Amino acid sequence: MVKSPHKKRGKKVNKMPVKLYESFKSKVKEEEYIQNIESLKKELENLSEEFLQKVKQEENFLILNDKQKSILEKFLNFYLKSILTTYPTDVNIRKIYRASRKLDIEGIPDLLIVDLYNRMKSLFEKRNILTEILQLRIDVDLLAILRHYTLLSLDLERKISDLAEFSYPKNSDFKILDELQKAKKEYIRIKNRVIKAIMNGNKNIEVKTADQCKFALILSNIQIIGSKNLSEIRKMHTNFHSFIDFFLKNIDGMSSSKKYLLIKELESLSLRILYLLNEIQIELTSRYSFLDRLTESYNKNIFPIIFQREVKRAERYNFSISILIIDIDDFKDVNDNYGHLIGDEILKEISRIIRKNTRESDYLFRFGGEEFILLLPHTPLENAMKVGEKIRQKIEKHSFTEKNLNITISCGITEVKNFQNPYLNLEDADKMLYISKRSGKNRCTIYRESV
Repeated sequence: MVKSPHKKRGKKVNKMPVKLYESFKSKVKEEEYIQNIESLKKELENLSEEFLQKVKQEENFLILNDKQKSILEKFLNFYLKSILTTYPTDVNIRKIYRASRKLDIEGIPDLLIVDLYNRMKSLFEKRNILTEILQLRIDVDLLAILRHYTLLSLDLERKISDLAEFSYPKNSDFKILDELQKAKKEYIRIKNRVIKAIMNGNKNIEVKTADQCKFALILSNIQIIGSKNLSEIRKMHTNFHSFIDFFLKNIDGMSSSKKYLLIKELESLSLRILYLLNEIQIELTSRYSFLDRLTESYNKNIFPIIFQREVKRAERYNFSISILIIDIDDFKDVNDNYGHLIGDEILKEISRIIRKNTRESDYLFRFGGEEFILLLPHTPLENAMKVGEKIRQKIEKHSFTEKNLNITISCGITEVKNFQNPYLNLEDADKMLYISKRSGKNRCTIYRESV
């Protein structure tokens, strides 16, 4: 299928840690910070060299490759001598953001950064230079540095939303799948809101209890007999809320390293929950056959999903999409005269002919006993008529089964114009099929506004 060069714009994650530093600035004014640092500047310079030398001897540092060692060493030197000694202006925030981004890109472990942060604080504390202001600044900087490591998680909600461009049809066998999809999106939304709050130093977040949050309410509507995964998800979701409660109660006395480790715990728990939700979806999907086993075309259960998705794409990227409804003429007589086994062979052969004369990007559905629907993306009405006529002629000239039976088809053709309710266009194609039948069969009729 031809893909549009234009990508859907999703909700962007605010990458710059502006809010985090706004919180710091509200507590510590620039003049106060500069005075505090000036009194410690000489000792900081000496300790910086000592700290860098100790880092080079650490086992976790030695296992890095040469490029990683060089980047980490430059970053620490830059941070201790250029960032920590200056007030966090907008320019400095951008500098620390760009510099720390390299750590993530080069694959330097986040837990190594947390470990170095703790060692640096410990060293400053031993030398009696870890003032309250300096500790507050180091805590803020750590969350800013580690922000890159959480961006993939924060972007996950947008990616899931982009993939879920349609909803499963209501009042069908897909209702449970639809609810599971909603549950995943809601869980990621709640998780990301908590992570954003932690990374921004915000403790004023409202989260409902484990049994009252929207994710839990969605899960309560899902009933799957014999699903151990669903029971496990409910228990893990309760643990998830326990983590959040712990954070809200202890945030004031919690260091940045503990906050980040809490995020890692939430991430680990989240991955497990999402994995189990995916397992349930895969299990349920396998129960519903999306293919018609006889003709190897799609069945009507999957039609609403593909139809809705392709129509939305056509509207978004401004391309034509047409529908053909194909019906085998006098098929009842074939079954009555030759039996259903012969009828089945004819159905398989007609499906093969249609698929052979269409593109891989087209969709063929067996919709009823002898009725097929052919969905043609990137195809205007006149071209759809050519496709219909080509298929009709191929079938008319074909000899079916060992009995050399002659079979014909009739079809109704329309182009989707009503993107708000494309099923009205589907009805138009059905009306054209009726006209083809009433007009003598073995023909294709296209829908025009004047018809």
